[in-house]
Amino acid sequence: MDMGSHDYRRFEAKDRIDALVNALNDFQPGYIHAYATIASLLASEQQEGRLRIKPSTVVTSAEVLTDTARELIRQAWHIEPFNSYSTTEGALAIECAHRTGMHLFEDLGIFEVVDDHDCPVPDGMPGYKILFTNLYQYVQPVIRYEMSDMMTVTDAPCPCGCSFRRIVFMEGRNDDIITMVDARGKIVSIPPYFFHGPMAKLSRVREYQIIQKKDGLHFRIVLKQGTEKKTVAESIKKKMRREFKSYKLVCPDIYVVFVHRIVRDSSMMGKVKLVKKEM
Repeated sequence: MDMGSHDYRRFEAKDRIDALVNALNDFQPGYIHAYATIASLLASEQQEGRLRIKPSTVVTSAEVLTDTARELIRQAWHIEPFNSYSTTEGALAIECAHRTGMHLFEDLGIFEVVDDHDCPVPDGMPGYKILFTNLYQYVQPVIRYEMSDMMTVTDAPCPCGCSFRRIVFMEGRNDDIITMVDARGKIVSIPPYFFHGPMAKLSRVREYQIIQKKDGLHFRIVLKQGTEKKTVAESIKKKMRREFKSYKLVCPDIYVVFVHRIVRDSSMMGKVKLVKKEM
């Protein structure tokens, strides 16, 4: 796509990673805007020598940018990625250079952080969802559009000087919330970030997806080249058993399956659920 003095190209998230690598090596972009999981994959390709680009800016969106993904991007290109928050209904927020959270675009929309009864939640307290009203879309107005993301915002000053409130915590509902049994036999809901911490410590894991099925938890794992499968499988089981025990939860059966790639969901525009429920 010709954008005046800039050449802009769009690639599908569902494309094979080797095809993306070849296309980007040919294009040599200076700016990348991608799903967080795609940016993380590209960073791994850069570190392993197959991708050879030098972007000055990387912006992620649509998925939660984990600490592991942020560190991969940092190591691959020696830059700090900008995390952003947007939907097809409008641009919502982006980090500033200080990375103290994502500033809401409050001149472009009205953001209401509410509880599960649509009552406002005070700044600094976690909300159950948000209601968004777009202030610049006149053809088809978006008024109090419900988005099922749990977030906490603050109006505390930011060193950058921007007066807009910031998102300081967000748990996207892109991933499923699964259910487990605690030591007393009670059913409890487990948010996705329960798994992100332990998995982030596995440096040889390139991609993962956790699926809850009737017979237990299935870990679909893509490894970095030259990694011993048995060692990683044992490490995953050990870490997760320890995690369940520390939270006084009954540990389900854990199955580790090694795959070449995580299949992206075409119905979700190529996004991937890191934690998925199939029961």
